[in-house]
Amino acid sequence: MSTLYSRLTCRAHNRFSPSLFLWQHFGVIERPLPHHHRLVSTAANATSGEPNQECDDTSPPEAGGAVPKNHGDHAKHPVRIHKPKTSKGQIMLPDKKSASIRKNKARGQEIQNTSLEATKQLLLYGTSGDYVGVVVEPMNADGTLRKILYPWVVEHSAGMPGMQRLALEIERFFLYTQPNEHELTARRYVAEKVQEDVREILPNRTIEIFGSERTGLALSTSDIDFRLLPQEQPDETMPAGLPPRYNERKQNIRALRKLRRELVHKSTVILTALRHARYPLVGFQDRDTGLDVQIVGSNSTSLSRDMMNKYMKEYPYLRQLYFVVKTMFDVRGLTDVFRGGFGSYPLFMMIVASLKHHPHRCSDAAGGLMNFLHFYATFDTTNTGISIDPVEMFNKKQNPIMNAAVKSKLEENKSDPLPPYLLSLRDPADETNDLGRRGVAIRHVQTTLKKLGYELQRDCKINTRSSLLEPLVGTSYMLNKLRRYKLQAYGKKVAGEKAKMLGKMAKVIRESDKEEGSP
Repeated sequence: MSTLYSRLTCRAHNRFSPSLFLWQHFGVIERPLPHHHRLVSTAANATSGEPNQECDDTSPPEAGGAVPKNHGDHAKHPVRIHKPKTSKGQIMLPDKKSASIRKNKARGQEIQNTSLEATKQLLLYGTSGDYVGVVVEPMNADGTLRKILYPWVVEHSAGMPGMQRLALEIERFFLYTQPNEHELTARRYVAEKVQEDVREILPNRTIEIFGSERTGLALSTSDIDFRLLPQEQPDETMPAGLPPRYNERKQNIRALRKLRRELVHKSTVILTALRHARYPLVGFQDRDTGLDVQIVGSNSTSLSRDMMNKYMKEYPYLRQLYFVVKTMFDVRGLTDVFRGGFGSYPLFMMIVASLKHHPHRCSDAAGGLMNFLHFYATFDTTNTGISIDPVEMFNKKQNPIMNAAVKSKLEENKSDPLPPYLLSLRDPADETNDLGRRGVAIRHVQTTLKKLGYELQRDCKINTRSSLLEPLVGTSYMLNKLRRYKLQAYGKKVAGEKAKMLGKMAKVIRESDKEEGSP
């Protein structure tokens, strides 16, 4: 007989039980008659090449085989085995609702994949075609959805309105996302180490920290950005808002190539790459902390930095709001500018534009978040452009944002125009700079913000969710948990080594003072 399939189950009321058969065969006085119990399931089939037989304890033994011992053929009290009848098995078919849910999920995933593929083609080939945006779901650390007690959760109170809870959650999320003492120590140490490496490799060039690290908008796991200063021209005379001139660009690329070649051999550096863009840059990752570092050959950003500081003074809650929006974009991969996302500076100005043009009645971070989600979910990016200073909307087709060189190339048909669906946002630090020209994923951004805005408004009204920010930034907790742990551990290590060094120096000073004071 062939072995039964491991998952094959007989659901007959008199199905075969191995333990019962063995007990009948060896333990009872008289073996039961054939009708008492079947020995095998009728569902089992013989293998090919073998006769289809059915095991029965009444079959005659083979020649030469041993006959089981039987204690008497005519027992007065035969043992009868009565097995209770069981209900027949049921085939569990999916109900109509479950099947419909699975079908809709599969269809939605197919539509999302198709739309994301269309966006990828736009990035690869630079075509001007439009596409349909989809909701971009956040990345998940382990692929599971679990209920987590987030550190920014506000305990629910019956008398606290939803908007007030949201404002408190944003404040706590801001405090949680900021670098703590040990993370700041690790970030400073990495910055100092990078500056030493650059001085060693490029003795004639210097770098300075810029971007979010300098404006105070850096998250605990944010990149550390450096600017490669010009070799000859002083920083004050550099034109603001324009890319480096041709000769300087060549010098920057030459220096960055040399820097990359040498950094590859550093044991503390991994994932080194040179990217050619409007501003060429070298990117790598620090092995000990996992922090990403970028060294960019760009012009001065002092004017942009001054504008950001001005707006942060005008809106005291702007930093808190920026941390939430930045994380919301980060966990969905919408901040990668090389994939059509929005970088830190354009995202900051997008928030400012929403506050300027469509202020919420609640002048706090909660109202600003609601306002940001609604403003860009419903904004017409095809026909209208946004200006922050002065605060106005304009016809983007009649007044495109571009400098004279780009305009001349378009008039001479030497370059293709930008796709019409892109967001047009005028940089308040440079009126010829369009901050939305690289954001090919704007359709996905608008569709995602529309869904998140609806859910957040509903949750604030119902006010029963444990964390109102969970749909927006909840996955960031698990995504950054190990990274922050690694960063904090390294910061503690650096702090301990510095403390030991200071202790040794203090001991040497005390001993020298004693020697000088002794006669």
